[in-house]
Amino acid sequence: MMPDETPNDGSDGSRFRTTLIRVIIVQVIALGLLLLLQLRYQP
Repeated sequence: MMPDETPNDGSDGSRFRTTLIRVIIVQVIALGLLLLLQLRYQP
């Protein structure tokens, strides 16, 4: 697994926020790739 980059303060809120940001970034990248594919292969 990936090493934990969050400061080790033991707060669940900080870990939750970091995880949420990572998920949002992955979603944005996936949407961008889908948009590029859609524009490229549009009839």
